[in-house]
Amino acid sequence: MFIRQKDNLANGIRLLAAMSGFVSAPSPKSGLAVYDAIRKIAARPPKSLVTMADELTEAARTALARALDAPKDADILFVQMVEAGLLTPQEITANSMDAEACTTAMLAKLSDKTDPTGEMRRPEMCKLFTGIVQSTLVPLFRTKAYAADLTPAYMAESLQSAHRAEHKIDHVAAKLDNLEAQTRDTLDALALRFGEPAPEEMTSANLRAFLIEKAHDYRALQQEVETLRGTTPRIDNVLSAVEASIATLDLEEAERLLVSVRETSSDALRKPLEDNARVMEAQARIAMMRQRPERAFTLFSSAADSFAALDPLEPSRRRLSYARAFYEYGERFGGPVTEFAERVAHAILAAVDTSNPKIFAEAQNLLGLSLLSQGRYATDASGSDILNRAIEAFTITANTPDGHLRAASLDHLSMTRMTQAHRAKPSDRVDLLRAAITGSREAIELFGDDQPSVARALNNLGNAHLLLADQLDGAELVETLDQAFSALDRATRLFGDLGDIINMAGARFGVATVIERQAKVYGDPARRKRAIDEFDKARQFYREQKMPQDAAMASGAMGSALLTHATNAPPEHIVSLLTAAESALGDAAAHYRDTEQPLLEVALLRKLSISKEMRALALPAPEALDLLHQAQAHLKRAVELGAAGREVDLLHAAQERIENKLAGLAQ
Repeated sequence: MFIRQKDNLANGIRLLAAMSGFVSAPSPKSGLAVYDAIRKIAARPPKSLVTMADELTEAARTALARALDAPKDADILFVQMVEAGLLTPQEITANSMDAEACTTAMLAKLSDKTDPTGEMRRPEMCKLFTGIVQSTLVPLFRTKAYAADLTPAYMAESLQSAHRAEHKIDHVAAKLDNLEAQTRDTLDALALRFGEPAPEEMTSANLRAFLIEKAHDYRALQQEVETLRGTTPRIDNVLSAVEASIATLDLEEAERLLVSVRETSSDALRKPLEDNARVMEAQARIAMMRQRPERAFTLFSSAADSFAALDPLEPSRRRLSYARAFYEYGERFGGPVTEFAERVAHAILAAVDTSNPKIFAEAQNLLGLSLLSQGRYATDASGSDILNRAIEAFTITANTPDGHLRAASLDHLSMTRMTQAHRAKPSDRVDLLRAAITGSREAIELFGDDQPSVARALNNLGNAHLLLADQLDGAELVETLDQAFSALDRATRLFGDLGDIINMAGARFGVATVIERQAKVYGDPARRKRAIDEFDKARQFYREQKMPQDAAMASGAMGSALLTHATNAPPEHIVSLLTAAESALGDAAAHYRDTEQPLLEVALLRKLSISKEMRALALPAPEALDLLHQAQAHLKRAVELGAAGREVDLLHAAQERIENKLAGLAQ
């Protein structure tokens, strides 16, 4: 590599100047000699070229200083990009000596072969490279005064060693084994092929020391290639050509052929790896079903990592689907499974960055979803921090140029803000919910004709309106509930048209919730009865579909509606309604307890205590005492679990009320 000089930026500019000067100077038009000669001239440039290059280097330094997002080693990466992208006179002419077109052509030469780490193809480096190279090539193409010293005599002298490198070098191994017997010209030719740009400037001792090290590498390379023989007949055919190129020190051709060997080998290896991965994926899903997420994580990780030899990005691509599997399982069954989705997402982000924008953005989105799921069910002490981290992840993804992924992130941001609103102070709650509504509306517009995504965003929009309605009153409350009903009803019908019965049930559950709230606003028992029936249908549906998390949600909503219904029911129906409410609330609370979701359990425990407190009013003292003690136990557990926001005040008020009633009955 041509990075021997301390000033890498100046080195890169000199390479560009030498490359441009070749167009009008007498030179070969293609072949290895072109690149060798460009490096040769840049290493020992004539005076006029030095003057021009120095002027352009100052401008390049200014551009680099202004590139605040450039990596610390940007100057090194820049000269490597220039060297990898060098154009022949023929290629420059084909691009009409247009600076912009030639810059694009140079960038196009960056590949997994020339840039195996992907560092040169990162957006910030491509932007920096384009700015410097394009502004450098414009004056270079406009005038050839700087190339006046590239006379036929100078070019002949400079190209001499390049032409030596162009010709095949016979008996390389023998020459490397007996360096002392070789002429200086032969040693220079060998050094040129090993990438030394100016061997004639080295002393004989240093040159031989350099070649001794290279000879060691050369023999190791021969042995490594030989170990590949016998893998498959197709690979053996390519290896013969690789060995022939190595034998003549045509290392560029050898590397190109090895890329084809890798591609051939990858094709041969992919099927058994795919078969093995499918087995491990099935094992992982069994492990999740057996409540062994750590085992599933290990299996998924092994399946993903097995593809690293084929493609460094393939493990990350596979982890995207594995992270989603953990997330969806956790959402369906509850529990800490979504924590493993977070771990998988972090593993992806440790391996990729913005130079692979698609994978990076999808991983950030899945990270946000896993954090949202955890934050939704965590206690206040950690939940707020988790939700803030989810916001950060979704915000990163919302800036992606991928319109669909950007829309999904905006909608997920809305979901997160709705969850934050549950924990927020009343003064902040309205702002969070209005921001959620705005985000879902923007997402719906961006989704366009993507009907499944539009339906999901409509569902979130309706839920945001529903939550906002709890903070309003009067005409604004009525209007907001109507907007919630409209969005959720549209989502229900759209899911139905798509045949998505699972999400249709969720949206229909939302409609039932709106109806229950409207019943409260209008004092309409008939509406509340309709809502209770819908909640019961949802609970049965989710149980049939083996979706315990959603079944618990429906049970909780049904119990809450029954509790409210009992407060306005005729006396003869109150006890039966409260008993039914306690059954539904108890089922939901038990699920949240078993799956370690304390925040949701807390709210249901308080409602359970209220129902038992109300039912105690209709019972004799001994039975009433027992119910009040049960209510007190529910409240105690709720306080111990840790409540969030206004729930704390409600719990303490209920505890004080129960204690007073117990004291009164004890007298």
